[in-house]
Amino acid sequence: MKKDVGLKALLCLSALLIVSSMNAADVFPKTTLELTSDSGEALGSITPGTKLTKLDEKNDKSFVMVSGWSAYGEESVIFQNIGQRVVYALLKPNAFKDIEKGQSKTDDYDAEWIPSQIKGWVKNSDLASNQEDVWKEGAKLFGERCGSCHQAHPSDEFTVNQWPNIIKAMKDRAGLLPEQQWQLTKYMQAHAKDAK
Repeated sequence: MKKDVGLKALLCLSALLIVSSMNAADVFPKTTLELTSDSGEALGSITPGTKLTKLDEKNDKSFVMVSGWSAYGEESVIFQNIGQRVVYALLKPNAFKDIEKGQSKTDDYDAEWIPSQIKGWVKNSDLASNQEDVWKEGAKLFGERCGSCHQAHPSDEFTVNQWPNIIKAMKDRAGLLPEQQWQLTKYMQAHAKDAK
């Protein structure tokens, strides 16, 4: 009898998890978004093109989860992959208590990386259901701004970790606003020669 109750409970829990995962969908910020708590407190910002898992929706906002890796000592930043500095989220100190962390791993250079995720609310109006729609804006910026002084570098000429500094060095000459710098950086990193 106890086995049947335990088995039924396990089956119900499994069904619930399957249904909730079916409702989850990937969404992508079109611009830099503010991530807020249930109470509306700012937790940090999410960069354009970041893969978010949409868990719920209420009114004009979506409850999302951003998952990635934090370098040991840099817990305020969630990156896409171990060793690649594609910024997904920049978190405020008040958000540290809400970060869910996993078992750390060491990369090829003996740097420690911690799997990290955080959940919060973002505006629906700034989300795309397809990442390619976000990259179109980056491609447009690249075409308009990156070939005016010299021949534009192909995105696969540099690595994921090289592109942020290259764009930072060129931002003034290209007339990039901070938001455009994020958009272009994330686009070039997504198409870099070692992009994962």
